[in-house]
Amino acid sequence: MDGRVSHKDYWEEIAKKEPKAEGEVWTNRYIENASTWAALKILDLGCGRGYETAYCMGEGHDVVSADLALGMIMHLQSKVPGSKGIVFDMAKSDWEIFKTNQFDAVIASLSLHYFDERTTARIIKEIQRVLRPGGKLYARVNSAYDFAYGAGNGDEIERNFYVDRERGTTKRYFDEKDVKRFFEPLGDLKYEEMKITYFGGKKVVFEIVVENKKSTSCG
Repeated sequence: MDGRVSHKDYWEEIAKKEPKAEGEVWTNRYIENASTWAALKILDLGCGRGYETAYCMGEGHDVVSADLALGMIMHLQSKVPGSKGIVFDMAKSDWEIFKTNQFDAVIASLSLHYFDERTTARIIKEIQRVLRPGGKLYARVNSAYDFAYGAGNGDEIERNFYVDRERGTTKRYFDEKDVKRFFEPLGDLKYEEMKITYFGGKKVVFEIVVENKKSTSCG
């Protein structure tokens, strides 16, 4: 591992600590109460402590919450009664545990920017497979201008992909070109670069919404 810290080890340590502030929910601008239309089947991919899961379940939706760290899943299940949490490494785990066209929506809140180019593309392809045609991916990723959270500060492995010198883990920072090349293959892409409040601090992200335009089959 050439001295790198694994993402699993890093997030297991984070899970042991109380956050400095509560996490912000942002999918409430997209996902409405189930009484408006119907309950959605949602995959919260990289759910962390489950802020988005708690919101979506509270609106009446059926959520499967997946995270790399067991500690995060344990926290989620203690705070959100009835939540369905699974330990899942999106870079390594068997995606076949999710059926083709299983979900109406996938949420990936700051969980897709840790991987090399090939792995990132493969994960997005799997997201497309598990989404029904017309289903949507709601994602946030690091911006290349997210300097307060390490953009450009590290040993560059690939374009905009670094080993973070402080954390020892890998992180990707997206510019507009990256957003288009990674997410446009999934379908109808909309995105916006914005500043957000992140556990009390200020962070720059791309907020991404993609509607799955392809009818996928198994394999």
